[in-house]
Amino acid sequence: MTLAQTFATPRATILIPAYNEADVIGRTLANLTEGMQPDEFRMVIVPNACRDATADAAREACPQARIIETPVGGKAHAMNLGRNAAPDGILICVDADLTLTADDLRALIAPIEAGDAQAACGRMKVDVSGCSAAVRGFYGIWSRMPYARNGKFGGVIALSEDAAARVFPLPEVTADDEFINRSLSADEKAFAPDCCFTAHAPRDLASLIRVRRRVLRGNRKLTAMGLSQQAGTVGGSKGAILRQALFQPRLWVGLAVFALVGLAARAGLAVEGKPSAITWERDDSSRIAGAVLKTGMSS
Repeated sequence: MTLAQTFATPRATILIPAYNEADVIGRTLANLTEGMQPDEFRMVIVPNACRDATADAAREACPQARIIETPVGGKAHAMNLGRNAAPDGILICVDADLTLTADDLRALIAPIEAGDAQAACGRMKVDVSGCSAAVRGFYGIWSRMPYARNGKFGGVIALSEDAAARVFPLPEVTADDEFINRSLSADEKAFAPDCCFTAHAPRDLASLIRVRRRVLRGNRKLTAMGLSQQAGTVGGSKGAILRQALFQPRLWVGLAVFALVGLAARAGLAVEGKPSAITWERDDSSRIAGAVLKTGMSS
């Protein structure tokens, strides 16, 4: 493949839902499009209920993208709009605050293009720069979990046309990635280790607990909907890994934080009221790192 090669039909559609991501979406798109061949990927970005210049920042960073603005908030709603605009071919769902390249996308869709899988996920690195010691300790343990080491089905997901047709339109859930995960069988999914993307961790312990509470709430709703966690996809050796950590003193602080965050998330979920509506629920503290990085890149 040469730099001058063009594609009559895009290899895949990249769908990016975005809510108030003006500070970081330029970074995401710059990394994604560097080295991308003309017409290799179709780009659809859906700013929804934004109160900032997300749409303008996306247009400036990626003029070839189709921008679909909507006043209605909610990630699932935004993703449904984007899929309706590009209903054919492989679909790659990408969160607007992540860092990955065109090569990562090519590695991600390779198992689907080869006919070996209906869906694929990559490997997530968590950037803990500028985070508190407690947050760093938590991710020191989290990164050893099977869910992290054997493919992170979230943040960046590729779906075949058939798989996308089965899971879309998405219901109104906060755990959209996990909904897709549980809607597909284990043998339909592939781990593409050469696809590596970076996410920024919450900066402080309170923000981390809110994130984990949201994850727990979303997963419980999926279970109530009849979508149970698939055996062996996340649990499995988790207990064994935690037991191994008990014999490594350097991990004890992180292990304690990991356990306390889990307890705090469950306690918070037990006392919180029922959300009035599902729109966007995310950690804003992690966007600080993205904004700092963006400023450093432009200086």
